[in-house]
Amino acid sequence: MRSKGIVRALPVVLGWILCAALLVSCTASTARLNIELIAAGTETEFWVGTYTGAQEAAEQYNANVKMFGPTLEKDYGRQANILRQSIARKPDAILLAAADSAVMGELITLAAKSGIPVIAVDSPVGSEQSAPYVGSDNDALGRTLAREIKSRCAGGRVAVLRDIEVSPAEKEREAGFLAELSKSPEYQILETVYCESSVDTAKKLTRDRLSGSDRPAAIACLSEAATIGAGKAVEETSSLSVILAGVGCSEEEARLMERGILDVTLFQNPYAMGYYGLKTAIQRLRGEPADAVTHTEFHIITKENMFSEENQRLIFPLS
Repeated sequence: MRSKGIVRALPVVLGWILCAALLVSCTASTARLNIELIAAGTETEFWVGTYTGAQEAAEQYNANVKMFGPTLEKDYGRQANILRQSIARKPDAILLAAADSAVMGELITLAAKSGIPVIAVDSPVGSEQSAPYVGSDNDALGRTLAREIKSRCAGGRVAVLRDIEVSPAEKEREAGFLAELSKSPEYQILETVYCESSVDTAKKLTRDRLSGSDRPAAIACLSEAATIGAGKAVEETSSLSVILAGVGCSEEEARLMERGILDVTLFQNPYAMGYYGLKTAIQRLRGEPADAVTHTEFHIITKENMFSEENQRLIFPLS
């Protein structure tokens, strides 16, 4: 009798075990992935936009995303340590906006050894196999900036202002810009100067150019901080005849454009970089096909088109 009771109880026990196994399986399948965004800075509008795009994708793909990075982009030397800390936390994936390609390339290898895929956003780093890239086609962006200057300036000296020398994105932009502008011998390209992501430094460097014997006919700014600082200098020195072309379109840049100081700017889409960067990370984690390179669009913004509905959504995405 006793053995029969045990036999009769077995189906019930097995049923409990099966239900428990199914619950564990369901919980595992719905567990949210943890992804970290290591930005070049955490306070500028550009990186806030990137993080917002990543958050939107995280909600769609059942993931958590947190942003880390130095407060200011000029503190790019700290980014390597922040990335090392991220690797030690062992997130499921990392989105990396690298400030220094040489140092970050070594750390991407370390992340791979730890089984953590890295997706490069805004700045390409490493090989496309080790770190798929999501961001602007920086060579095309630089060439477009050169063509915009050519369409507004018949010739003369052209100053180039960048953030930091080690930036992989800015290196590509400058290479494209110089290649395109050098096709026309009527332009004399001045030596590139670096503002270290500081608006105040960019303003000083621009004032020096405007007051020197090599006063430029046009200024090409390859970053947001450079553009804002140069714009302030142009306005303060009343050098409105100088063609000012930049990259980025923060609210401050939009105000410079509205006052007729900034002639043209190329707006990248940080929201799209964050969104598609996180989507690419999810695809890699799921073993799904993912593009090695995803180029996000950039837009030519001028005073004539800045108030269009589409461009207002780009300039003020969070309003």
